[in-house]
Amino acid sequence: MNFHLPNIALISFIDYYWTASSSISTVIQQHEIMTPRPSVELIFNSTSTPGIFLIRGANFISRKPFSYIGNRGDNDPIFGVSFKVNGLRPFSSCSLKDFTIKPLQLYGNNGENILPEDILGKLLMELSEQIFEADNIQKKISLVNSFFIRKLAAANCIDHFTDYVIKQLICTKGLMTIDDLSIKFKVNKRTIERRILNVTGFTPKTLNRIIRFNLILKSCKHSGHKELRKIIEEFGYYDPSHFQKDFKSFTTLSPSSFFTKNYHVFQD
Repeated sequence: MNFHLPNIALISFIDYYWTASSSISTVIQQHEIMTPRPSVELIFNSTSTPGIFLIRGANFISRKPFSYIGNRGDNDPIFGVSFKVNGLRPFSSCSLKDFTIKPLQLYGNNGENILPEDILGKLLMELSEQIFEADNIQKKISLVNSFFIRKLAAANCIDHFTDYVIKQLICTKGLMTIDDLSIKFKVNKRTIERRILNVTGFTPKTLNRIIRFNLILKSCKHSGHKELRKIIEEFGYYDPSHFQKDFKSFTTLSPSSFFTKNYHVFQD
């Protein structure tokens, strides 16, 4: 997997672009557990089953090392855009609260299937064709940069206040509650909750839980799970049973079962 930075005009909204050499279906076949990340991914797939996917970011977890992550370079058939937590909304024609975005799925609140071009506009199909025809990664990056810079210039719904609030949640490692936000910014709790839901598709409480879970998973990956008690306290879990409940809700496993079975986690 290769990573590339977006144009400087887009860095407030897009974390990075990425390429991979295998198909979405291969990813699905190899993972055993999929846990949520707060980001959204836009994926252009030019393998034997071409298409465009708009999905909720996910950690792919398996008891076997992953073999689908290739490193072919310019001709990788998968090109992805990883948006920041609050990054998709300025480019979208509608609020994310209107959609249920799950790993590898995108639905309207009434259960109807939603296409990526319904969110990002019909010109997305033209961009897809241009990416598939481009013969090197720099051309692909240039095409995608131009597409989103044009959309950003036409955007009239950038919510700078909510962007700042979400950055506060991330900077405080998911520890800032809705009450804390209301006091800090002197804004009604319901207003803050509604605005975060519009931008991310998550309530503040759910967003905090996902932020903390991902930071803990990453810390354990680097430090080892033997430091788990110390790590979870750093993220505000002073009652182990509270952490166990959250962990199981995301992975379906208890922390002890997860770590003793030596799962491999793919995180960027």
